[in-house]
Amino acid sequence: MSLNISIAGITGKVGKALAEEVVSKNELNLISGISQSNTTLKFNNVSVPSFDTITQLLAHSVPDVLIDYSSPLIVKKQVLKAIENGVHVVIGTSGLSNDDYDEIHEAALKYNVGVVAGGNFSITATLLRVFAKKAMKYLPYYEVFDYAGSKKMDAPNGTSREIASELAKIQEPKYDIAIKDTLGLKESRGASINNVQVHAIRIPSFYSSNEILLGSEFERLQIRQDTVASPIPYVYGTLEAAKKVVDLKGLVRGLENVIEI
Repeated sequence: MSLNISIAGITGKVGKALAEEVVSKNELNLISGISQSNTTLKFNNVSVPSFDTITQLLAHSVPDVLIDYSSPLIVKKQVLKAIENGVHVVIGTSGLSNDDYDEIHEAALKYNVGVVAGGNFSITATLLRVFAKKAMKYLPYYEVFDYAGSKKMDAPNGTSREIASELAKIQEPKYDIAIKDTLGLKESRGASINNVQVHAIRIPSFYSSNEILLGSEFERLQIRQDTVASPIPYVYGTLEAAKKVVDLKGLVRGLENVIEI
């Protein structure tokens, strides 16, 4: 039985690449999308209706899974509306806070659907998180770095948020001087997410890069992944999450928690 898929942000870089891949899969059926205007789009000669809003999309047809690669400004509203209508969701859009995810998790449990939020669905970003979880058990000091282009609206990116949240659950980083006791500009030490310092760099020549710097008294380890200017690295992981999310209840954060790595 094929899954009916809708994509929010279907005309964006990742959304378009996802749409082209979905229409090529027998086990997936692309039934609609959300873009900035009501129109019919074509992907590999397959016609797909697209709507302005999630409300219009749901009035046309209700998918099994909504994949969201839209905007930090509207993602939460769209996701909650989909959940209320019994739709499973894969969130590729960044910019949501831990409080937002808590609200989404509660809604998903209430309406008995699954949600997977990846922050970054590329395999290298997933491996970065997996390796960091192993390394931090031996290296008590660590900080997170997010590199992206100058036009990226949200900071830090979703990957950094996921990394900080996941690592802090295992072991919060060690600081010889507490951030609150820093002399000078405390902001220069980065933003604190679950007591993990996260530094967002915005330079035009970056597309998306993520780094974790770990250390102990006499050694350091840098783990970094870079994505070049292509949406392709996000496609495989996103679609794998879409296949798995229908068997979940509530929110799961991190691709590594739904597929075997």
